[in-house]
Amino acid sequence: PVVLEHLRARISRMLALAQGIVLQCHNIPFGDTQDIEDEIMPPLFGSLETSREILQLYAALIDTLEVNLSHLEARASAGFTTVTELADTLVRECGLPFRQAHHVIGAAVRLAAQRELSLSQLDLPALQSISGEFAADVAAVFDFRQSVAQRNSVGGTAPSAVQEQIAKAKALLV
Repeated sequence: PVVLEHLRARISRMLALAQGIVLQCHNIPFGDTQDIEDEIMPPLFGSLETSREILQLYAALIDTLEVNLSHLEARASAGFTTVTELADTLVRECGLPFRQAHHVIGAAVRLAAQRELSLSQLDLPALQSISGEFAADVAAVFDFRQSVAQRNSVGGTAPSAVQEQIAKAKALLV
């Protein structure tokens, strides 16, 4: 986390230097840069140096990153991370208007909170006591993996959508 703190600080420094450059240039006549030439170079080169430092820190972060998948999976499954997908599923599969689906999901969240459970820990009879729209297949969306996979549009979180964005980014770098 210390590297991320340094990144945050350096990014702020780079933005401040860039803003300083913009402010120095905002009222100069077109093509007449001699009056700010000496003033603009230190922040310009400072911002370029800071950009280099930022890229080095990001590279060090990525090279040494260790991901605790079991912890991430536990966190992704906890709480109410899939409520939007559940509401979308009620709209898509059951034909509910989103406003009504939102109301139903709100009641489910309140019930889970009262019972000190995550939404996925509510059994099907409990969900059906809130709304008859709940069915076994609707309750299956509590799996965060399925919630992620449903977002397969451009820019979505589904693995196929992410791979498409990565391929486009790589093509821009070539």
